[in-house]
Amino acid sequence: MKSRLFVLLPLLFCGHGNSADVQLCTSCHGNALQGDEQQTAPLLAGREAWFLAEQMRAFKKGWRGTGADQSGAAMRAIAMTLDEKTINALSAEVAAMPAPAPKANPNNAEITALAAPRYNAVCSACHGSKAQGNKRLKAPALGALSESYLLAQINKFRQGIRGAHPDDKAGAQMRRSAANIADDKEAQALAQYIRQLSQTP
Repeated sequence: MKSRLFVLLPLLFCGHGNSADVQLCTSCHGNALQGDEQQTAPLLAGREAWFLAEQMRAFKKGWRGTGADQSGAAMRAIAMTLDEKTINALSAEVAAMPAPAPKANPNNAEITALAAPRYNAVCSACHGSKAQGNKRLKAPALGALSESYLLAQINKFRQGIRGAHPDDKAGAQMRRSAANIADDKEAQALAQYIRQLSQTP
């Protein structure tokens, strides 16, 4: 059990500056919590505190990390041990950490032609014209996330792995929106488009 907890702790106990907890976090989320594409571990540093807290609560409540969401199961195991005070403190501290500069993702005319109509139709109303997010609508900024992570989450919503819990209102909205994505090709293009969109002046 101790070895299992040692593996799981890096996934969530992050945000204490240069503390040992952050050093553990880097094994999954990368140096300075910038994410690790190979492990589908998202960027954490500099993300909105309210969103980080909402996701910890979602894991704790079983809205995420259950059923077929195998990659989220470890997060749920840790989130269930956190009280509200800890969730809020962790979220604020991780949000205050500097986010890395996003990797360049040059505009691709073919991707824009394929994905822009879908993004404008089902994504921009909540996430914004530049994927900048909207706290009032509980829609996070998306542009700093990796293409691989964006695609993984789009597909989880498409497949009903996320947004299935009846109390997860925001997730249910995303699930309904993702159902409009025509196929895998369009899902891939949408993930690419979100990355390039956030870098468009």
